[in-house]
Amino acid sequence: MMPDVRITDDSTPQDVLIRAMKKEAFAAEFYAAAAKATDLPQAQNLFAHLSAEETQHKGMLETWYDDHILTDN
Repeated sequence: MMPDVRITDDSTPQDVLIRAMKKEAFAAEFYAAAAKATDLPQAQNLFAHLSAEETQHKGMLETWYDDHILTDN
């Protein structure tokens, strides 16, 4: 589980990436919930697509984090 990180002037690249991953995860969950909350097929498709995009963004950040941050520790 990743710690909750606030971005400040003293934030490290690791802090920023952790916060970004959390925001992408939140956005993916938000869009998935929105897809379930509507009965309109076009809206469901849109929200499902947006959720998948945010999940992909999170995955890209996680890969970069693993490749560049974890190797430094």
